[in-house]
Amino acid sequence: TIEATAGTGNGAPPQVLALDRLGETAYIFLTNKLPAENEYHSVRSAHSTDAHTLLVLKAATILEAEGYEIVSKGEINIPMSDSRISSPDILARKNGREIHVEVERDVNKGDSEARARKWQNAFDAGQGWLYVFCETEEVQKKLIQEINRALASESRLQRANTCMTNLEVIKAGKRHTDGSIWISQKHPGNLK
Repeated sequence: TIEATAGTGNGAPPQVLALDRLGETAYIFLTNKLPAENEYHSVRSAHSTDAHTLLVLKAATILEAEGYEIVSKGEINIPMSDSRISSPDILARKNGREIHVEVERDVNKGDSEARARKWQNAFDAGQGWLYVFCETEEVQKKLIQEINRALASESRLQRANTCMTNLEVIKAGKRHTDGSIWISQKHPGNLK
């Protein structure tokens, strides 16, 4: 079955391929194995739109190629203090360190207070570290302002370690001076 999904705004809408019942039966008959679950369908309910889901899957694939182990693609809610919950788009591990990655396609998405809480929760859940994977460089630049405003309270901004990247720079093969895909990095006392 081929399903059309909402596009990312760049070109024709992407399509998701999935086996229907007959296809699953044929696969089992030919291979004596159960088919793998369709990755798109398994994580779709954790994300706001089809396009966001597809960007999360792209980001996860890139992170895996960079040596990260993907723990979750949005299916996990992490309980925090004060009855808050953090739901990172991607939870990944590398070299024994866990990172919470937010994947963003757009900036001006509704309630600014809710957006500020999102970044504050991400900061707190990530223990002062924010990892953000953007669709475009333009979105990344706008998000820097949004994140800075959100973290201005309770001196979070001064303590924030922010690592950002976007699909455009990755496709162009650009890297940070440390060799990572996190092209824009800000650490306390260090404004790279």
